[in-house]
Amino acid sequence: MGQIKGIVFSLFIVMVSSISLADSQMTTVTNYSLNSNMLAINLNYKIPPAPFIKYISDKNMIYIDIPDTTLSSLALKQSINNSEYIKKMDALNGYENDVTIFIYLNPGVKYQYVLSGSSKQFQFTFTKVNIPNKKITIVLDPGHGGKDPGAVGIGGIQEKNVVYAIAMDLQKILLQDNFNVVMTRNTDKFVTLPGRSRIANTSSADFFISIHANAATSQTGIMKGVEAFYFSKTPSQYAQTIAAYENSVDKRFGVQDSYTDLIVNDIFYQINQDKAAQMAALLTQDIAAATGEQNRGIYGANFAVLRGSEMPSVLVEVGFVTNSIEARNLNSPVYQLEIASAIAQGVEKYYNL
Repeated sequence: MGQIKGIVFSLFIVMVSSISLADSQMTTVTNYSLNSNMLAINLNYKIPPAPFIKYISDKNMIYIDIPDTTLSSLALKQSINNSEYIKKMDALNGYENDVTIFIYLNPGVKYQYVLSGSSKQFQFTFTKVNIPNKKITIVLDPGHGGKDPGAVGIGGIQEKNVVYAIAMDLQKILLQDNFNVVMTRNTDKFVTLPGRSRIANTSSADFFISIHANAATSQTGIMKGVEAFYFSKTPSQYAQTIAAYENSVDKRFGVQDSYTDLIVNDIFYQINQDKAAQMAALLTQDIAAATGEQNRGIYGANFAVLRGSEMPSVLVEVGFVTNSIEARNLNSPVYQLEIASAIAQGVEKYYNL
């Protein structure tokens, strides 16, 4: 019995020793400070840490993960906000004995870093670079046109005319707001689906917005509201139905232009999808708020015109030409301007202008 107790006690001592050894090898972020253009993250360690550091360009952020590390109580309380070089800095203890640090940079700031063994610091040195004053380019795509009237609604209202008027109003507003605007059509002409995407891609556009008006094949006069779509490889049944009609435009008018799916990289696809979904949500919210229309939501769909765009893209349906009230509104220049202004507001919100 005494022998068993001795073994148990020995195991206990080994466990305590192992825990103590592990603790002694942990790195501590004691504090950090920003002086002029240098950020010093002060550390206490016996073995130099091996951090994972990555720049996330989409968010202009430095991501740092330091394994086997903890934040001191002082470091937990510290913060850096709205400095000359750093917009915001967050540091937190992770779930697996690591520390995660997010450093959000101001526009035009570059950095270099080094682990200084003598002072036990991560030292980030910041510099400013001149950024060309590049305007954001938005491609506006009024759906249909020319021999393709699109949906024909109550009183003979044609989708192609409604969306063209809205797009022209929207172009004027965005130009006034210092955007660069490219139109897929400036007149009542027919443009193929690949042709629309090709215009956007050759313009090095930042965003593609295709404007359409909806029609109900059933429940005519009942269905109403605004909705928006972004490209998805896994659309819902409703989105598939809408996309099938729009994708058949070229075939209906005898166009044999082959179509290539440009979205082949899953990471690229996911980034564009996330951005497009965010824009789609803003556009439907702002149009509904400005006009009083029902917000029917946003959907992922396999629209050819979206699939062919190399940049984030959305297709917005601004109302139903088969609804008597919405058809009358959509035919009104005042109402068309309201929709254009709401779309512009959504775009400005997206870019935080």
